Amino acid sequence: MKAMKKQKITLVVTFASAMFVLLSGFACVQTLDDM
Repeated sequence: MKAMKKQKITLVVTFASAMFVLLSGFACVQTLDDM
């Protein structure tokens, strides 16, 4: 049970960082587009 919870937290953290990278990339593309 304990290991399962840790795995879930790792999954959430990975998902959050992936979303952050995607948003950063999207924002970067938008800024480059305006130039």
